[in-house]
Amino acid sequence: MGLLTGIADASFDQCVMRSNVAYMGGGAISFDGTTTTRLLIERSILEENIVHVPPSTERETAAMVGVFTGGLGDGSEDAYGAYHALVWRIDDGPVYGVPFELCEAARQYSLDLTARGFSESWPSDLVCANETYRTQSTYSQVELLTNGEHTLWYGVITQGAQVITTWLKGWIQVV
Repeated sequence: MGLLTGIADASFDQCVMRSNVAYMGGGAISFDGTTTTRLLIERSILEENIVHVPPSTERETAAMVGVFTGGLGDGSEDAYGAYHALVWRIDDGPVYGVPFELCEAARQYSLDLTARGFSESWPSDLVCANETYRTQSTYSQVELLTNGEHTLWYGVITQGAQVITTWLKGWIQVV
């Protein structure tokens, strides 16, 4: 379903949007509105919707990553004033979830570990998105990806120690 609007809000309630195929972007719903236009989807089912684009080496397929922080993030300080933050990135893209200062501290900590003969905990060439995630909040980020398989890296970093024990992996397949 494609909606082109600039002057009206759109609302869906108790709808089933299943097995839709989009050929340019979107999926079940593509909504092009102004910054003041709102889209509301309530009590609806969105299932098996896909975006099928022609093969390309250009970064043109939009992939949305949604994150709910739960008890992690800024605002989850422990008795020592440190907090644990969820971090993620796709492939070698920017790291989301923590401020630039914490990202840089984790990079420096990893370099210090490497200098002492330990394995790297934070790749030294990572770029920080400088986005701090707060507790009990939902965030989304759209990344443009090429066709093929991509790695979704994620983990938890502790603000007091600047340690991320390991980057865990998930996969994203763009076809």
